[in-house]
Amino acid sequence: MTAFARKWGADLVAAATSDLPWLAWTTLLATMALTAQTVFFLTRWRPDDRWWRLGAGYSMLLFFLGGAVWEGFPGAATRVLLPLNLAFNVFVHRTRAPLAWLLIGNFTVFSGLLTLNYLPNDSLEFSTRANGTSYIGRFGDGWSGREHNWRHAWTWSAGQGQVGIEAWPKRSGELRPGI
Repeated sequence: MTAFARKWGADLVAAATSDLPWLAWTTLLATMALTAQTVFFLTRWRPDDRWWRLGAGYSMLLFFLGGAVWEGFPGAATRVLLPLNLAFNVFVHRTRAPLAWLLIGNFTVFSGLLTLNYLPNDSLEFSTRANGTSYIGRFGDGWSGREHNWRHAWTWSAGQGQVGIEAWPKRSGELRPGI
């Protein structure tokens, strides 16, 4: 419980003082959403409903998560408590709760959207999907760093360069570049 309370305090301070206001505010909204979801489950006792049981269980877990899960912006709690979010969305619909509950309980969306803008990106890696197969390619020795514009990304080699390609599902076969 103390880690959860500390998270609330840290989020409030960060929202007021952070030099990264979007990150701080979306994190505060995510913490608010998780709190609202927990309150919703703990104030509507329905042990015969499996979605309530799932949500109530994860609502209780929220109070026992350690500081490492709550640290940072937005922190790992939004991922750890993802089943709570799912159960909340199903259960709030089943109980025909007011729209405000649905909206407040889904404030985690803003944090998720902001996080998607800051995905790590390896400059010597590319991925694509074709004919039901996903590919990840890694440029090896002999390649420059990746360059890009708003539409395309590319890399170049002054001579020979190596490329390792991994595919899912795993299949053996010949890969032919399309021109």
